[in-house]
Amino acid sequence: MDHGEKRLMDKNQESLFVRLIPFFERYGILLLILIMIAVLHLLQPDVFLSWRNVTNIFKQVSWQSMLALGVFMVIVTAGIDLSVGSIIMLSLMGLAIASKAGMPWYVVMLVAPAIGFLCGMFNGIGITLLRMPHPFIMTLGTLYIFRGIGNLISGGVPITGFAEQIRVIGNGKIKLDVIFGEGAREYIPTSLILMIVIFFIFWIFLNHTPRSS
Repeated sequence: MDHGEKRLMDKNQESLFVRLIPFFERYGILLLILIMIAVLHLLQPDVFLSWRNVTNIFKQVSWQSMLALGVFMVIVTAGIDLSVGSIIMLSLMGLAIASKAGMPWYVVMLVAPAIGFLCGMFNGIGITLLRMPHPFIMTLGTLYIFRGIGNLISGGVPITGFAEQIRVIGNGKIKLDVIFGEGAREYIPTSLILMIVIFFIFWIFLNHTPRSS
């Protein structure tokens, strides 16, 4: 192989690598997840991809996925929100206290979104009207404010005893007797269905509304 052919081969390899960069930038995380799934399945073939384990994973990540989607929307608009975890805690504490107070379940279901809306509005007012220098600073402060309020109203202790209509959102199960037969133990978590619905709504908003442009 002469020097010219070697240079041509090196150039082709370099151009192939350059062409693959956008692919890995877009799908690299998915490829990494697939590799991790394959390795874990090889290590635990009887457990990892079982229906029970997969549904448990979906139950555990569904609320985190919805939280990440909200943060994603903030980041897309060149912002940042450090207070999301504290807002969730405060919203759920408000929901728990409303439930223990004996409010109807359909009222209790509205408490958490209302508190989350008010906390987000408070952050927005601080950034826009009060002219805080950066969302990082504003949300860093409200992270501790909201967390402190949540600990104050709860007394720092867990609250249990929710109505079944409320529990179904996080722990509900859609039985798959139609597919697997009567008495089957397989099910789909309701939290997974909620996650898919919310992702679809955000997809519509980001791709098929005037604001998406």
